[in-house]
Formats: sequence, C-alpha cells, structure tokens
Amino acid sequence: MPLISLHNVTKAFGTQVLVEEANITLHEGDRVGVVGPNGAGKTTLLRLIGGLDEPTRGEVHIARGTTIGFLDQEPKFSGHGSVLDTALSAFARVHELEAQLAAIHERLAHNPPDAARLLRQQGELEHAFERLGGYTCRQRAEAVLAGVGFRGDAIHAPVRQLSGGERSRLAIAHVLLQEPGVLLLDEPTNHLDVAGLEWLEGFLADFRGAAVVVSHDRRFLDNFARRILDLDGARVEAYKGNYSAYVRQKAERVARQNKLHAQQQAHIAHEEWFIAKYAAGQRAKGAKGRRKLLERLEPVEKRPERQKTIHVRIEPATRGGNEVLNLEGVGKRYGDRVLFDALTLQVMRGDRIGVVGPNGAGKTTLLRLIVGEEKPTTGAVRLGHGIRFAYYRQDRNDLTPDLTVLDQVWMQAPQARAGEMRSLLGMFLFTEDDVFKRVGDLSGGEQARLALAKVILSAPNLLLLDEPTNHLDIPSRECLENALLAYQGTTILVSHDRYVLERVADRILEVKDGHAKLYPGPYSRYAELAHRAAAAAAQAAERQAQGRPSVVSGRTNVAKTPSAVPSHQRAGKGRRSPRSLHILEKLILEREEAVANLQHAMSDPEIYKSPQTVRTLTDQLGAVRQELAALYDEWELAAESAPQ
Repeated sequence: MPLISLHNVTKAFGTQVLVEEANITLHEGDRVGVVGPNGAGKTTLLRLIGGLDEPTRGEVHIARGTTIGFLDQEPKFSGHGSVLDTALSAFARVHELEAQLAAIHERLAHNPPDAARLLRQQGELEHAFERLGGYTCRQRAEAVLAGVGFRGDAIHAPVRQLSGGERSRLAIAHVLLQEPGVLLLDEPTNHLDVAGLEWLEGFLADFRGAAVVVSHDRRFLDNFARRILDLDGARVEAYKGNYSAYVRQKAERVARQNKLHAQQQAHIAHEEWFIAKYAAGQRAKGAKGRRKLLERLEPVEKRPERQKTIHVRIEPATRGGNEVLNLEGVGKRYGDRVLFDALTLQVMRGDRIGVVGPNGAGKTTLLRLIVGEEKPTTGAVRLGHGIRFAYYRQDRNDLTPDLTVLDQVWMQAPQARAGEMRSLLGMFLFTEDDVFKRVGDLSGGEQARLALAKVILSAPNLLLLDEPTNHLDIPSRECLENALLAYQGTTILVSHDRYVLERVADRILEVKDGHAKLYPGPYSRYAELAHRAAAAAAQAAERQAQGRPSVVSGRTNVAKTPSAVPSHQRAGKGRRSPRSLHILEKLILEREEAVANLQHAMSDPEIYKSPQTVRTLTDQLGAVRQELAALYDEWELAAESAPQ
C-alpha cells in the first residue's frame, strides 16, 4: 500500500499553473529526486506531496499513521537554547516518556500502596522508551549534528547566533532525527560541505522510510536517487534510475516525441495540400472528410532540446603575466584559532584550482586574503604582473539592494550603452521589465545570476569564485562549467559541487584542520587519495578505542541511564560488593579519557563518509557514557557511606 499517492493533482495560483495533472505514488524505501528549473514549482510539488498545500484539483491521499518530516529551504527556529537542545527537541515522544518515568520513580521512592501497579506501568514505559531509542538520544543527536558539520563545542552554540547556512544545517539534523515515515527535503544540499553531502548520502541509504529530495546537485542525485521526477512547464514526468539515467532517458524521450511531431507535421502538410487541391470537384467529398479527420487529430507537442538557461562567455581584457599568484608561507589565525599555516602555493596562467574543505575551515578567508580584504597573520600574498581579478562572493554583499538590476550592472561599466547592458542581462535571463526589478526583491537564484553578470563585465584574467553554483539550477550550472572550461584566464573555485569540481578543476586545494594541502586533479582522484588517508585514520581511531577493554567491556547492565532508573535500584540486589572510592575514581578517570578519545575520533569530518564507522563509534561512545554515569552514581553512594 502506498504511503502517499497523488491522483491528477493540479495546483494553480490565479492563472499560473505550476503543477498539472500529476500522478505520483510513494512506497516505503523509495528514493526520489526532484529536478527542474528555478521557479518551476518544485517546492510547491513537495508541499503537495506532504499535504501542506491543498491542490486546486485532484486528490492527495496519505496513508493512516504515516508521519512526514518536511525540510523547508528557509527554516525558522525560536532562537532559544543551544544547537544540541534544538536537535534533541526532535525526540518529543521520548521526552514525554522520560517525564512520565521520572514521576513514577519519584512516587516509588516513597513506598506508595499502589507500588505494584506503578512498577507494571514503569515496565511498559521503559519498554516504549527503549523501543524508541531513548537511551541513545544524545548519542544519535551528536552523531547527526557531527554529520552535518556541528562538531565539538559547536553543538553548544546558541541558536540565535547561528548564520543562515548553520540554521539550514541544524534544520536538516532536526528533521532527520525525527525519523518519520516520509522525508521531504527541499534543497538540503545547498549548505553542506562535501563531507556533509557524503554523510547525508550514507544516512539516506540506510533510512527505512521513503525520501523525496529537491536538489540541483547532480552527484548527490546520482548517488541517492532511484527515481527522478522532472518538473518543467507544469508537467511532472517520472524516470527510473538516478540522475545520469534520467538525462539519457529524457533525451531519448524528447527525441522520440520530436520525431513524432515532425512526422505529424509532414502528414498535416500533405493533407492540407490534398484538401486545397481537391476542395472543389469530384474529390471534394474526400477532401471534406480529410478536413474533419485533421480537426480531430490530437497534436503532438514539439519539445525543446534544452531548457532555457543563461549564456556565459568570459573574455579577459588583458592576458596578464605567466605567474598569476604566489602565496609564500601564508598563515591565518583569529586568536587561538588557526585556519591554515605555512601555505605555499604558486598559481600559473590557465590553472583551474578547486578549493574544498569543511564549513568554517577558511576557504572564503583564503579568497579574501588573495583579493586583499584581509591580511595574513604570517607570510605574503603576491599577485603577478598585469593581473586583473574578479571576485564572486558567496554572500553577494557587493550587490546594492535598492538599485535596479540595470543600474547595478551599469555601475560596473558606466561607459556602456543601454542596449549593450540589456543584451548582457538578457543572456542571464533578465528580460523586458525584469531589468527594472529592485536587487533586494530578487530571489537567491536571480541574485546569483546578477552577480555572475557583474563578473563577466569586469573582464578579468583571474577569477575567484566562492560557491558560484549555490542557487543556480542544473542548466545554469552546466553553462557556467562550459564557460569556465573555455575561459582563457585562471580560476580559483571554492565549491562543494563535486560534479563541477570534477569537470573544471585540474588541481584540488584541501583546507582542513589548520592545514592546506594541494592534490592533483580531477576531483575523483583527490577523493580517492583523501578517502584512503581517512580510512587509515578511522581504523587507527577504532583500534585505539577497542584497545581499552575496560572502556566498553566489564559490566553488562548499563542499558539504562540515571534519569530512567533510580540509583537505589542500580545499587541494589545482584550488585557486586561495594568498591572503594579510590578504585571508582580510577575507573571514572579511565572512562572520561575514553570519552575524550572517542569524541576526538568523531571530530574528524572524514569519519562521516563511512556510516558503519560512525555507528560503531557512536555505539561505543553511548556505552561508555552510560557506564560513566553509573560509576558516578556508585561513587556518590560510596562517598555517602564512607567514614567521615
């Protein structure tokens, strides 16, 4: 039985139809990617699937008991509490059970007359608590938060201080921790770094329910999807397989339809010729019959070979010197925080360098050092002779919200004529009255296109691009890739889009853990080398954790936390003879060291590319923490009974 089904669903806003006659079914285990141009209605389709919007026509049926987790593109949090608090709020039912258990424990402590009934109720609640994974909520929350980029002290940061990208990553963690029957994720890949993307792919591969994801990340869609829904011109078409399979199938489908269209047009032309020739005379009756047949003919629509997209060509105004950029022993730190140290890099004309690394590692700072917006703590940054750079900013702070689109580009080239400006803007899909829109009223995708137009106008011989594909749809990304491949200048590209990096970058600069290391390209070669190193580090960390048998072995009755089981029960019948304070303190120190070792191992972003390793380390961390909590309780009892 389907979890969700849509039957002939249409959604219109006034006269604008975004979704027309859509028929979709979702079953447990489905992995569905949703693609289409910006503005096509992908978010609307996702909201229809989740029952969040009512269709104009048609029916949406959600099976009884089906739970839905919806990730919005712009999540809203109350701003109270920490990152970890917000993640833990996903376990609402677990918290209810925990409160009920605490109330029962309090009553049992006073030997009530209905103790037998309370103990039965306690057993039922503890069974439900355990079935929902209540004893591992914190460990699961920390593992998922680490997967999306919150590691170490970052989980204790106040939500109100988070950036927009950090809030988006927290929203991803929150919805994943809910473990609904159906996950509906709207653009989850925009704010994740490469390690986060690969972790999310692993998480979704293990997810038991159905997942529908809107994304423009082609590598993610290749790795995640087993079905693609293509939304274009209000038509929803389904294709089996991943993104690459969809591209092949759609090209074949469009070619077949256009061949049928051409055949039909030839048939119509022949019939029109016959009708015109024999409209009068002996064969007039036959001509009249053919006219009626033509009128009843169902037309075959001609479909465009490619979607409407931007057109980019970047022409350097000057060639510039052969040596474009030199970084000599460059280091950057903020207080005690080291972003990178002793970076030496020589960039030559024609180089295309991709920059990768975790969020917050210093990739944007590196670009700001190159353009002179920040000064290095150590070392020197030197641009070559005749180098003229253009800097595409991820935050697009160089755009002026109160200007019109036309005025914004005119500021870049005040000598240009209006016709030239409008022609350029037309290449970036700003046509007719679009050029008079306020920049502040543009969507994220429109602002990204406008920022790219400014880059083109500056005619640079060195391009510095900070996440240029964010907010661009797939056709626009492909156009940008082709433009960068044809570009005769030098490119330094910060991106988490592995597809773009694979096509464009001939070298990869990894910025991570206070170091910057240069790898040969393409991206797939870098990934293989980096994954080998990460696997070796993960195995070493696992051996280190498993090499301490006292950490996770010994006692077996550690499946309950202190909040769920009263201390007098844990210290009661069946317990070994009391241990001395000295022994307990030694055991506590060992386990605290084990917790620190495991947390250090889990702080490496590369760990999260292996879901099995994450599960192993998470389970070990949970077991050690539970044992540590029990040891603290035992120490308190021993301290109370110790002679004064």
